[in-house]
Amino acid sequence: MPPIPPIGPIPQPPTSGPRVDTKPKTDTTPKTDTKPKPKTDAPPRTKPDEKKRRRRKKNPLRYVTYTKKKKVKGKTLVYAGYARGYGDPRAIVAGRDRNHHMKGFDAAKLDQSLDATLPWALRHQDPSYQAIRGREQQLADKYGGAIKDPKRRPNATSANTNRPVAANNKRRHIYDTQATLHFGRIAPYTGNP
Repeated sequence: MPPIPPIGPIPQPPTSGPRVDTKPKTDTTPKTDTKPKPKTDAPPRTKPDEKKRRRRKKNPLRYVTYTKKKKVKGKTLVYAGYARGYGDPRAIVAGRDRNHHMKGFDAAKLDQSLDATLPWALRHQDPSYQAIRGREQQLADKYGGAIKDPKRRPNATSANTNRPVAANNKRRHIYDTQATLHFGRIAPYTGNP
């Protein structure tokens, strides 16, 4: 058998020099739009996001707690909640109350408010958010605890179905501590140890 001749280098495409376009040329004339465009003299509309940004610059983000009351068979039930928004705290509560799920209750009343110290995306690290969440839980506990809470006291008047802060929430101690530091303790701690 004769020896196999050595294989030379594999030819490579040129890396320098003029490029050769192998694609067929297409029509490059600009297309004209045949649909007539409506003409208006009105100024361009402001986008909703721009309005929100302007409002945020004027007013800081605020967290609020509120209560709603309802008389039932001589007993006053109290629902505790929290909300967030921009502007006057009472206006934030009124805005939350407009589409509230607790029907048949009196108008929501502002309990406490705090200005955010961090953006909403970082709320879990914000002491203001933590304090408001803790306050909401302490309010529910003040009125005997949530309906589904196993630690609910007899004769409780809280109208909250669930605990505002779960008993095993990993931040429960932080929320409770911040609420006590900012507002004073109004109910004993009821979360899991």
